[in-house]
Amino acid sequence: MTTIENKVTLYIATHNITGKKYFGKTTKYFTEKTLQENYHGSGVYWRNHLRKHGDDVTMKIYGIFSTNINDINYVEPIALKFSEENNIVKDYDIWANQIVENGLDGVIAGTKMSDDQKLKISNRMQNKVCVKDDNGDCFQIDQKDFDNGNFIGVNKGIILTDNHKALINPTGRIHLEETKKKIGLAHKNKIVSDETKQKLSERAIGDEWKEKQSSSAKNRKQVTCPHCNKIGHPGNMKRWHFGNCKLK
Repeated sequence: MTTIENKVTLYIATHNITGKKYFGKTTKYFTEKTLQENYHGSGVYWRNHLRKHGDDVTMKIYGIFSTNINDINYVEPIALKFSEENNIVKDYDIWANQIVENGLDGVIAGTKMSDDQKLKISNRMQNKVCVKDDNGDCFQIDQKDFDNGNFIGVNKGIILTDNHKALINPTGRIHLEETKKKIGLAHKNKIVSDETKQKLSERAIGDEWKEKQSSSAKNRKQVTCPHCNKIGHPGNMKRWHFGNCKLK
């Protein structure tokens, strides 16, 4: 490790698996080899990203500049220009930076973060993700649930509106967890007499029963997949289309 007086390295770290990038500075390493071997960045969200996805990173030096304000290669305007042109704070699909990089201390004196920036930083610190519904309103969900797709949505990052829910669940009936358990126990402990079993058996093989089942199926309300426009019954459509559609 070598420290060069009044010099700072601006670098770009790229995660080789996720493609996420981080723009930062260091006053300790001045070659890509030493960066690659010793230092991959220190941003809070960036470090969490590395812990989650592994420390498989490629380090590239953007440039070595001066910390002397009177020097023609003064680092601050160069770092700020890169931050602005690449939108490193707001374009969080690509960049892991939470604040703009000025090449000095990471904070620009006299500047204030917007409410949107504060929310993004807060979400990242709490492992939360802000997703939007069809109206553009933001909803916070756990990062783990977002990564696993464990939230209601026809597309990743979109919360279902009441209209979407009505298409998937035409009856609008929702059972509480306690109610589901009671229903499950009732079915599990239900005793069916031999006479009832015989009636069910005769009904199942009778033409009249089959006709009723066929008629019921034909008249059942159908829904349309927003991705492939296929029309079908809610049960099968929910399983194979909407959020699971191949054309999504």
